[in-house]
Amino acid sequence: MLLRVCLCTLIGLLCLTTAIHAQTDEITVGNHSGVDARALGMGAAFTAVADNASALQWNPAGLSQLKRHQFSATLSHINRETKALLFGGDSRQADRNNVRLNMLSAAFPLTSAWNHLVFALGISRVQNLDTQTDVLGQLGVDAPVLAGLAIDERTRNTGGIYSWSAGIAGRVSQRISIGGTLDIWTGDHQEELLSEITDPDDVTDITFQTLEDTVDRSYLGFGVRLGGLMRVNSYCRIGAHIQMPMSLEIDEYWTQDTFELDDDGTEFEKFDDGTLLYDLRLPISASIGLSLGDTRAQIAADLQYTNWTSTAYSTPPEVSIRNSDFQDFYRDVLQWRIGAEYLIEPIQTRIRVGYWNHPLAFTANKIVSDREFLTFGMGTLLDETIGLDVAYVRGTWQQDSDVLAQEIVTHQIFVSASYRQ
Repeated sequence: MLLRVCLCTLIGLLCLTTAIHAQTDEITVGNHSGVDARALGMGAAFTAVADNASALQWNPAGLSQLKRHQFSATLSHINRETKALLFGGDSRQADRNNVRLNMLSAAFPLTSAWNHLVFALGISRVQNLDTQTDVLGQLGVDAPVLAGLAIDERTRNTGGIYSWSAGIAGRVSQRISIGGTLDIWTGDHQEELLSEITDPDDVTDITFQTLEDTVDRSYLGFGVRLGGLMRVNSYCRIGAHIQMPMSLEIDEYWTQDTFELDDDGTEFEKFDDGTLLYDLRLPISASIGLSLGDTRAQIAADLQYTNWTSTAYSTPPEVSIRNSDFQDFYRDVLQWRIGAEYLIEPIQTRIRVGYWNHPLAFTANKIVSDREFLTFGMGTLLDETIGLDVAYVRGTWQQDSDVLAQEIVTHQIFVSASYRQ
């Protein structure tokens, strides 16, 4: 959320981040991460496929398709490049590289009767909060705010949210399966702003200012998801998945350390800190999917709708933030995903390709190009029980504010290993 800024200057707001982000997005909104190399290799179009242990996240009803015990683990390597161009200033690129646990899951068929009950447990990284933006340069004389000031600033976010899930699925008829999960969300997030502002052209009464602003957050939430899967025939499946509304408790500790030197030699220094406890109410999200094909080749497509404008805080964490901001600065989002998989029989290897259109929910900044991902993958069975899948996901998007343009490119590699018994 908005970083706390000391109003200690003649122009009131000397922190560039605050000047750029008169309204700043809630980092947990519209930031869902995908899991499993096979699913992501197919563009995350997995609602109607959902035939491995990752069904626990994509569509729990798909667990009913598993005939054997299955254990799966996925690691991810994420490189995020953020290029920031200051109005009338310089362009600077910041890179973040992290290796994270993406998913651990286990599925256990309980019965072999017609209803074929399957129980599953898992942990999935549902939100990745690792970002960094570096800003360097002098604002041009035509800049709408802070004209002529020189900025050297870094905003760094570290952390993530994991979902601990337990799910069960079974058939209610020969063609229809249903399933559900109980989720516990836990995680943490560290946000750090380091800002240094100088006035080389003497356009204000300030010579030098530094700001170090930190926010540490921990998260706890409980959720319920429901899924359905219908086998129309041996070549066609239709899936549906609903994430019910959930409340995410946020425990926050913040600090702000400010130093300012004015032209007349006057020094100002101030340190503030505080704690906050509040809830973020996340809205319902619904997906439908279609899968066509057989064991050799298939194509899948998903639609997912989320009404982010109905997000709300129990108590807004800032005096400058209102719940009406979610109606004013956010939008409803319709994701669409498409993917395909083909088995090369001579080498018993599956190749995959996909596209994921994942629009940004936050619209206070101009969306120059919306968020989209191209995906590629492959998978093979090393023997009858061990499988290996790899996926590469490239994402791009761009947003502009009055004084800063940001272009973001992500490169993600996912590696999944599975064991079937």
